[in-house]
Amino acid sequence: MGVKSPVFTATPSMFLDFTISPGAQMHQSIPETWNSFVYVLEGEGLFGSMDSSPISAHHVLVLTHGDGLSVWNNGSKPLRFVLIGGQPINEPVVKYGPFVMNTQAEIQQALKDYHYCKNGPGLKSVDPFIILDEFSTGFQIVTYMLEGALRYKDSTGIWGATIPEGCVQWVTAGRGLFFSQVPACPGTHKGLQIWINLPSKDKMVEPDYNVSQTIECAEKDGVKVRIIEGESMGVKSEQGYTRTPIMFLDFTLNPGAQMNQPIPESWNSFVYVLEGEGLFGSMDSSPILAHHVLVLSHGDGLSVWNNGSKPLRFVLIGGQPLNEPVVWLGEDFVMNTEIEVEQAYQDLSDCKNGFEMAEEWKIK
Repeated sequence: MGVKSPVFTATPSMFLDFTISPGAQMHQSIPETWNSFVYVLEGEGLFGSMDSSPISAHHVLVLTHGDGLSVWNNGSKPLRFVLIGGQPINEPVVKYGPFVMNTQAEIQQALKDYHYCKNGPGLKSVDPFIILDEFSTGFQIVTYMLEGALRYKDSTGIWGATIPEGCVQWVTAGRGLFFSQVPACPGTHKGLQIWINLPSKDKMVEPDYNVSQTIECAEKDGVKVRIIEGESMGVKSEQGYTRTPIMFLDFTLNPGAQMNQPIPESWNSFVYVLEGEGLFGSMDSSPILAHHVLVLSHGDGLSVWNNGSKPLRFVLIGGQPLNEPVVWLGEDFVMNTEIEVEQAYQDLSDCKNGFEMAEEWKIK
């Protein structure tokens, strides 16, 4: 329509957000060599010709090369869509996770430049837990669903498993695993995930998957706890799926309630507050609010007071330190030495030693 926007992209492109009223039509020019597509946000319309089938909301239409795009809105509601196009670069593309380069060697260098990390003070403070974004090799992941449900699949052949609200999923990546977790249905989905480092002797175990449908509970004097792993109020839950001893406790304290939870003195532990606010450690401490993390010092346990007017809910997570060196590459490989990490990445590239389904998984 004769209006241009500032140019910030290195590759020539277009990103246009159209709204067409009922009965209206339009034509947008597109350079003939460009690749382009449409994503319909609201309503439905005819794209390309009056004889085409209507394209409705939340559908993508990849366009063929030509002299542009014509659109008609023959419906009774506004049609809104984005048109995105760009000039092809016509260069080789190699990608891994967030890295997009031209050669495998460039990808390897990008990974090293980005995050070739060894264990330091921040990581050591929560050993055996790992602070990363995703995983493939050398550790375990625990998913606790607070609301909604997740659908899970992985490269061992598990396809479409559901993790319902209140349940716990235990996954061991071991020597190598691809996985995906997505919402199982429309709506709100909330959960917690922790990553647990595997001892060096267990780094190359076979991948494993389990779901706990029932969680042990205990309640006393205004304090309720769901015992995902460990012991509280004389009740034990030993799922046996982690190879490192841990505790994972979900507490709810009514207003005015208090509690004390023993923690082995040598363990590292932390608290994450889900709802409300409370005093942790001593009555003189500052209140810790929802969505804050508190890393605990070593001692004989944790005391908590809820002096507020609303329930306090938090999780207490602790584990026995491994006291082993930790080296990771990118955000996927957690091992004990640089040689082991480089070998894990090479195994992924070669589709072997746990990554035999790598090519098939990428296609899916």
